[in-house]
Amino acid sequence: LLQAMPMICMNYVLFLVLAAVHQQNKTILTTGVTLGLNIFLNCLLIPSWGYLGAGLSTVIAEWVSWAMNLFFVILFFGHFPLPQGLIKGLLWNLIIAGLTCISYFLYIPWYLIIPLIALVYLLGIYHLRILSEQEQQTLSRLFKRVFP
Repeated sequence: LLQAMPMICMNYVLFLVLAAVHQQNKTILTTGVTLGLNIFLNCLLIPSWGYLGAGLSTVIAEWVSWAMNLFFVILFFGHFPLPQGLIKGLLWNLIIAGLTCISYFLYIPWYLIIPLIALVYLLGIYHLRILSEQEQQTLSRLFKRVFP
């Protein structure tokens, strides 16, 4: 299911874009297709693969949902409107997903990996300059206390 997380996050943004331009009917269509595909794949894969089949069906359905939403956004705008910080945000998401995957495959306990992921998340927020100046100063003081 971890492989579906980037698509779920990007789908959320695409859903908001489509809703902002009054294209909710497209999001309803995408949700219906995704739901139907997920149910079909669950019926097909769970009997033979168990929980791995359920996870795989969710990942495939989320990828299809993302592709449909991206298609509808491109169809509406004529191109994909790419905000400046999107690539950096996706990069930080991939770093966090990579750390999560590495911790899973190396059997690193969650109580050790969660603080590391939280630190990477905070560094990403700081790097993307999402925070106000006061919030950045508070975060900077926190890092200086934790890592003198």
